[in-house]
Amino acid sequence: MLKKILAGTCVSAMALVIACGKSSNPVSPNAATDSTAGAASDGSTLKIGAPTLLAPINNFTFPAGQGTVTFSWSNVSGTFASFPVTYELEVKNANGVVVANPKVNAAAGANTTFVTTGLAADTIHSWRTRATYNGLLGPWSTNGTFRTALQATLDKANSFVFDPLVNGFTVGVRHGGRFTSQGWQALEYSDGIDYTLAPCASCRLEFDITGVGNGLGNDPPGDYKFFSMGDGSVFGNFGDFRDAWYKMHLEQRGDGDGTGMKLIWRILNDDDDHMTKFNSGGPVWRDDKVWHFLVQWTPNSYLITINNDVWFSGSLQGPYIPPNFTVTLGCWPRSETLKLAIWSNIKISKI
Repeated sequence: MLKKILAGTCVSAMALVIACGKSSNPVSPNAATDSTAGAASDGSTLKIGAPTLLAPINNFTFPAGQGTVTFSWSNVSGTFASFPVTYELEVKNANGVVVANPKVNAAAGANTTFVTTGLAADTIHSWRTRATYNGLLGPWSTNGTFRTALQATLDKANSFVFDPLVNGFTVGVRHGGRFTSQGWQALEYSDGIDYTLAPCASCRLEFDITGVGNGLGNDPPGDYKFFSMGDGSVFGNFGDFRDAWYKMHLEQRGDGDGTGMKLIWRILNDDDDHMTKFNSGGPVWRDDKVWHFLVQWTPNSYLITINNDVWFSGSLQGPYIPPNFTVTLGCWPRSETLKLAIWSNIKISKI
């Protein structure tokens, strides 16, 4: 009698595919009329293993500006039979709320990948996956954790900017130029991108720039700017920008041996210009090289490095806090932007 009861239980639960099945050599999986019958302790009803997560795991942080998340895991096969697997992904935010639940067909080979967009930027997530077949569910994988990438943003009140410029748009105010896969490119000397922020007495500006050759190769020859800062309300007038308090810019020299640079950092009026200039002995500019600029300032000091080499440092006579504080790529107010240079990865933040 006991043998009859056990046999009847497994037959009704379709032993070849669900958790209570004992057959060691079934021909194929069968559909279940009740996917909860004979469920294992973890709730699974399908005779199959749990996938192994490959990426992202272990709190991986995606690079700033990357808008996609690629999930990958190892494929699993039925314990006693082969059948076409569909994977269910479950993605949760830091509060445990499910924010994505896609279904993905198994790929050929050892692993399956899935690419998604639309997850909240700069946010911690967890994820897991399991195999499914005809309404039956395999066991969940372990959880993987990751942080989505920081996306383009401008927070004026907190003097914060992140602008990759490689995605075909800017969070700043654009004056001409064009977007390329490398970033934003100035096509004219009057091109630029403005970022207007709350005054920041201790701040950091970073950016990458390529397409910068020797200064003697500029056509026409001249002293062209990498970037400028100051009172944005006077940017529309050459004379007002030239004479304004809090004017600042860094330029490449068009004389000497073509490697020189000049820095002007004005705090108050024309008599307070802090100017540093050299016509030779600077970086050996190459237009196929990416140059990383880091500019830092406090109420009484400044530091400028290029590819980690210090080129300018010194003292400021008071805090640099222009009204309508605006950072601009190049120098469109004077039509002295480095033409054909390409800017990317703009970062501005408080120190």
